[in-house]
Amino acid sequence: MEGFEHVVKVALEAEQFIVAGNLKFPVKRQTRKAAYEEMQEHGYEVDLVGARADKLVLASVKSYFGSHGVSEAGFCGLSKTPHPKREKGYILFNEPDVQQKLIAAACNRFGYAPEQVELRLYVGKFRSPAAQQAITEHLAHPPAGLRPAQVIGLNEILDRVLSVAGPKTYFNDPVIMTLKALKHADMINSAKK
Repeated sequence: MEGFEHVVKVALEAEQFIVAGNLKFPVKRQTRKAAYEEMQEHGYEVDLVGARADKLVLASVKSYFGSHGVSEAGFCGLSKTPHPKREKGYILFNEPDVQQKLIAAACNRFGYAPEQVELRLYVGKFRSPAAQQAITEHLAHPPAGLRPAQVIGLNEILDRVLSVAGPKTYFNDPVIMTLKALKHADMINSAKK
């Protein structure tokens, strides 16, 4: 599991989810062969899957620290200059066929109904506040055939993580222990005590 994915895992655990990372779900799709019809199965990876009694979360996690940040170019129909390579990184939010089949495969594997599945995009860094707003609105009201998705930015992620890093809590996780050690050494301040 990538480092930022682990931070998001802790945030999901703060919401009482049991979390697994980097799960692949088989999806059959038609190939682009013009001469004949052919189906090919491909395993599409979901960064994090969170499960609790009432809900199954399929989450894509993008940190983008040290780069330009998540931009509109990754989302079909949102950017004035489409970028097919970037759009593939957000296939869960761009391709209705793949999205529906991923949801069906997750429901089949874990025993949830489709209406119990929630899609989320966790982002460490956006290209700009305008990009964050545009992407959040786009995924809340996606094009026909796609389900809405919740966008969760860095401040909200960290609020959830800090909620379980209080002085009287015990959460056996390196992220939480690092935060507690930094607080104890007076190297960070937090509104959450």
